[in-house]
Amino acid sequence: GGGMKKHLSVFELAARGAVYKTLAVGLAAAAAIFALLAGLDDVENLADVLTGLTLPYEGANGLPSAALAGAAYGAGMVLLYFLLARSLAPRRGVNPDATFRRLLIPEREAAYIQVFVHTLCFAVYRALALAAYLGFSAWFVARSGPYANDGMSVFFAAYKSLPLHTLLPLGSLYEGVHAAASCLMCGVGSVALSFWRRRRMVSGVGVAAGFVLVLTHFLRTEGGELHMIFVFLELVLVAAGLAGSFRDTIADEREAASA
Repeated sequence: GGGMKKHLSVFELAARGAVYKTLAVGLAAAAAIFALLAGLDDVENLADVLTGLTLPYEGANGLPSAALAGAAYGAGMVLLYFLLARSLAPRRGVNPDATFRRLLIPEREAAYIQVFVHTLCFAVYRALALAAYLGFSAWFVARSGPYANDGMSVFFAAYKSLPLHTLLPLGSLYEGVHAAASCLMCGVGSVALSFWRRRRMVSGVGVAAGFVLVLTHFLRTEGGELHMIFVFLELVLVAAGLAGSFRDTIADEREAASA
């Protein structure tokens, strides 16, 4: 019906800008990850290559580039967050709130649709990064010695080594929750930032989500209580954002007055 059509038009509007940004950042990050990992010399074991960070003999095999690959993944995620936060935000003095009024669905509903789109974008970004890790793993296994690495090495690496374990959370419920919560938190936070920017204000949830995003991607430890606290924080921000970020009482009054 008409309602469905209106919602679809918001979906298209939200997706239009976001998809290009996601593909641009995702493909750039994937290329950087692959290039950095492929630059490693004479490392025999795939899990060692991918782990990089947690090896005791840091530096012996030029392994910091594995850490750099992890940093490239994190940096891409943060960059995408700030790019998507600018979607449907005022730019060069043009405020898109008129567009929303034309769409004839409440701006809050439009925000939820945009959250859905942005959450998908972060999932796509993660998938592109994962593809780079798995692509590198396949390439590494194909050119390593006959008994050195096989499919099991990839499997083992996904259990153990960060950030592959983050991207492909085998055997860890927390990592699975972290994966989903990260994408959702980034979706909610980026939309909250643009929602309040249209009102010339800053979203607390949006800023907090940005901080948590940076902390979870750059201060990443194996398991650990700290990581659980971060996962909990992500879930709190998602709940707070979905419940409270898109309520603008002034807008409700404005809408009531114009009705």
